[in-house]
Amino acid sequence: MQRLYFLFIIGFFVVAVALGTSKASEINKLNTGLKVPSPTPAPTQKAEVNIVVLSPDAGQSVENPFLVRGRARVFENIVSIKLRDKKGRVLTETTTYASAPDVGQFGDFETYVGYSTPEAQGTLEVYQASAKDGSPIDLVKIPLNFK
Repeated sequence: MQRLYFLFIIGFFVVAVALGTSKASEINKLNTGLKVPSPTPAPTQKAEVNIVVLSPDAGQSVENPFLVRGRARVFENIVSIKLRDKKGRVLTETTTYASAPDVGQFGDFETYVGYSTPEAQGTLEVYQASAKDGSPIDLVKIPLNFK
């Protein structure tokens, strides 16, 4: 009796495996013509703006000296400023500090920028200097007219 029961169970498993294999091959035959969609890449996050210049506005005519003010979230709160003439020559450069209360937070900054007799137009550059090589990071360029 036990032998018959044992043979019945083995037979059941053999039939189940055979049916499962044939079902799997049928499914594979059906799927051969299907195109599997490629995964959609995750949306990339926009770079955050770390420097916002509030004054002067682009295209504004500025006196000598003029006020540069804004908000910045920069390394050690140091904001670098350059004023270039129309040909790209540096007229003046300076730094100022943002008044951020803690690391990773925005702070206000403002300073007066004076210049030698320039051409009629130029560009104000506000940025943070790279700790690695001093190159500009988060550069904001503002075209200006000089009075």
